Amino acid sequence: MVFGNELAASNIKVKKFSTRQQVEEKDGWFNGRFNVEKIVHETPEDAHFLVCGSLPFVRDVWQKLSAAGVSELKISTETFFEQ
Repeated sequence: MVFGNELAASNIKVKKFSTRQQVEEKDGWFNGRFNVEKIVHETPEDAHFLVCGSLPFVRDVWQKLSAAGVSELKISTETFFEQ
């Protein structure tokens, strides 16, 4: 993860989910797709969400975050394309 050490050294809580390959579940890493409603419920109101992945994935998560009441000002996205 780019800037992983810097994020770990900061006071920022990061949860990372791997949906394609199995990872050792430690240091904030989890396997499988996450439950947006559960994440929103467990997250402080001042949290900011960064969603990175394929366009369909990012669109789906963005819509679910928005439906769960997260302001679009608190959602950043980054997409990549598969060939």
